[in-house]
Amino acid sequence: MKMDPVTSVETVGEFIARYLADIGVTTAFGVISIHNMPILDAIARQGRIRFVPARGEAGAMNMADAYARVSGKMGV
Repeated sequence: MKMDPVTSVETVGEFIARYLADIGVTTAFGVISIHNMPILDAIARQGRIRFVPARGEAGAMNMADAYARVSGKMGV
């Protein structure tokens, strides 16, 4: 049985970045680490979400909370 080659492959990171942008996320806060690099890489390549780095998880959470309260948008 001959199989057709895959013409388009989307990684999990690309899917997550695309999904977040599709539901209206424009800014995301987080910690840069090797564990979330595929998502951050996809966010940068797609250019639809601004990523704001934080030094720690608690700081990222507080920034996302404040962003949501002030802007009325989703804090991610």
